[in-house]
Amino acid sequence: MTDQTDDTSQESPPAKSTRPRLRIALLIAVCLGLIAAVYWGYGYITVGRFQEETNNAYVQADSVPVAPKVTGYVREVLVSDNEFVEIGQPLARIDASDYQSTVDAFRAQLAAANAQIVAARAAVDEQSSSVAQARAQVQAATVGVEYAKGSARRYAVLSEAGAETVERYDNSRYDVDRAKAERNVRQKALASAQGRFPALRGQIGVALAQRDVIAAQLAQAVETQEDTIIRATVAGTVGSKTVRVGQFVQPGQRLMTIVPSRELYIIANFKETQLARIRVGQPVSIEIDSLSGATLSGEVESLAPATGAEFSLIKPENATGNFTKIVQRIPVRIRIFAGPTAEKFLRAGLSATVSVNTKGTDEDLENLEDESRKMATSSRR
Repeated sequence: MTDQTDDTSQESPPAKSTRPRLRIALLIAVCLGLIAAVYWGYGYITVGRFQEETNNAYVQADSVPVAPKVTGYVREVLVSDNEFVEIGQPLARIDASDYQSTVDAFRAQLAAANAQIVAARAAVDEQSSSVAQARAQVQAATVGVEYAKGSARRYAVLSEAGAETVERYDNSRYDVDRAKAERNVRQKALASAQGRFPALRGQIGVALAQRDVIAAQLAQAVETQEDTIIRATVAGTVGSKTVRVGQFVQPGQRLMTIVPSRELYIIANFKETQLARIRVGQPVSIEIDSLSGATLSGEVESLAPATGAEFSLIKPENATGNFTKIVQRIPVRIRIFAGPTAEKFLRAGLSATVSVNTKGTDEDLENLEDESRKMATSSRR
């Protein structure tokens, strides 16, 4: 027993020496925990409590379907899948032989209409010459009448004096009547020639109108012919290309889709309980799942005018049956501040996690309550 007692007494001092170490370790752990708690609490009070976050967010782009405006067989496809295209770049070409024939026909009709206009104007010029000739004839007939009258007066005097016979005097009077009749005929011919001007000018007007109609039809035909070349209306990347050479296409048929790579944005579906402090222009931190934790900057662009359920094809009806409250979500559009490097990696449809900094919006909520109370008070008066 004495040996055992000695062994116990010899082992007890090391056990006493480990207790201060444990105390120090526990004290350090408690201090670190307190520091971490203070750091977390400070971060939450100054930043964290103002952050509204959701992972129900996706990169979006205003994709543009490409469709032809005319009917025909595809003669040539000028782009390939996933190729970047600029605005106005040709994408495909439709056989334009039929449309070229239409253009040629309208051009021939336009030439004929211009020839009719030239002929009508020439007829007016010719009629002007006829009028001038008729007017000269009237003047000549008027001179003849005056000459005949003068001769009749002379013969009248001579006949009274017996120097000329009565028969000669009668002939002079007949010459006066004949000259007057000739003048009347010439005047009527002049009036008739002048009366043709409205009809001739009307023919010119009709020819001009016909030419304008044909010119408009020609312009439409040329535009239709140009539409056989399908061009990109936006800059972006070609995707979902289904068009093939020899395929018969019709207006409105989707041939491919152009996805803009420089105008991407995010649609984040926030819960309705998160929207009280979200405002347009607030800064946003964006984490794209495919970018391995890289954080992009953004800005709130706009908030949807209604919940997603309001735009659904079949709206929920909560007035009948058992009611189960479901938190609604509001789409929020977020602008991405992405440079050329980020544009290389961003694609429409990628998942994202966004966090909106809503600091500084508590005053709006207070103003909201004050306005409501004032309106309620004024309505009771």
